[in-house]
Amino acid sequence: MFAVTLNNTLLNFNPGVPGVINSALGVTTNRSVGFDIVSPSNAAFASLTAPNASQSQFFTINLTTGAATPIAMIGVNETVHDIAIGRASQGTGADVCLQDDDSGDILQFNSCAGDYQFNRCGAGGFTLIGRGEISRVGNLLTLQDSKVSATVDVGPIAPRNTASAVIKRTPLGPTFLINDSDTTNNTCSCR
Repeated sequence: MFAVTLNNTLLNFNPGVPGVINSALGVTTNRSVGFDIVSPSNAAFASLTAPNASQSQFFTINLTTGAATPIAMIGVNETVHDIAIGRASQGTGADVCLQDDDSGDILQFNSCAGDYQFNRCGAGGFTLIGRGEISRVGNLLTLQDSKVSATVDVGPIAPRNTASAVIKRTPLGPTFLINDSDTTNNTCSCR
């Protein structure tokens, strides 16, 4: 179990080592702090407000180091005192699902660990499994390795709900594209 203190410190309430402090978040706040963890991926998020600011900012929190990485300003002109992140998992440990608008091909991945599974649907279909690097810049979540490059708009306020990916069965090809114009309507199963 984790908590963020009013002094901007991430606490880990590990029964084996109770009271262990992972580290300071590296962000100075006015003590308006919201914190939640997405299950089952354990991706952690916080709303933090700088001193004298009238608007809060959304961050990812690294549960190992305690580091806070900014994602975007929260789109209301007032401070946010708490957050709750809904469960987004499809039951596979993945909390992100992209599905091509035409072919129905599927890329699912864990936005914390980077584990992914690509399913080529239809005749000659196959499954590709791996682990890539996850990065977040602004509203964009990116999964990258030698076989997969995916970008998803994951902004907490007014996201575009779009995604795209390039998948290569081997580093030299063949290449498969995913263009997902609406990530909210994905079934995450071949159709």
